[in-house]
Amino acid sequence: MSDNNYKQSLNPATPALRGSVLLAQHNANISSDIIHLIEATGAKVTLVENGQRVFEYTLATEFDLILMDIHMPLLDGIETLKGLRQLGYGKPVYALANQAISREQIEKYRQFGFKGVLAKPIELFTLYEVLQQHLSLLSQQVIPKYEISDTLKAKIAELKPKFLASLKIQYEQLIECVEHNDLEQIGKILHILKGSAGNFGFNTLTDVANSALISLRSEHFDNASALIAKVLICISKILSDEESCGPQN
Repeated sequence: MSDNNYKQSLNPATPALRGSVLLAQHNANISSDIIHLIEATGAKVTLVENGQRVFEYTLATEFDLILMDIHMPLLDGIETLKGLRQLGYGKPVYALANQAISREQIEKYRQFGFKGVLAKPIELFTLYEVLQQHLSLLSQQVIPKYEISDTLKAKIAELKPKFLASLKIQYEQLIECVEHNDLEQIGKILHILKGSAGNFGFNTLTDVANSALISLRSEHFDNASALIAKVLICISKILSDEESCGPQN
């Protein structure tokens, strides 16, 4: 896959949506990432951590869509869905399952009554496709970014050399951590990158680092390894030519 195709797979146009989603997910790291992706569309997200809470919220609140982890405490996703259907709940419910799930298992989940299955870590294209199918689409255009002031632009320009200097250090640290398989430190570096790179226009690096972090936290190590390699390539391009890794100024 070329870098350009990879960038496009990470950066589909964000649809502008209106609606409400109930997210049933007990893993805080995974739930925060999913919430961020959904809220970027303008849709509202309510988070619950187990099946019992799903019943409480669906009885009191109207949701357009439910995304529900198969493996939850107290009541798992399958038992929760059975209970919802017995109560006459008819809104679409999607299962959140591990990436290694087989086609046979996906079909079995559909037979249980799930509208579909989303494999974790969730790909943006797949998530946006599901959201657009069940929420109200306000516009076909990408949600416009807020304009930043000239003062803030000047401040960003002033801080950019310091960012690039720290980026070089993080690049060297990341290589060393990969060589020693220091997963904890790799996660810390990825977290810093995803939070800082976008402030200086390097949104591709932010997205790749975020995807690598999600895979790492989800223990999809093969996928994480490939994405970390992408992070290193992206940083290398930024350090050699600031315009070559998709900055959006």
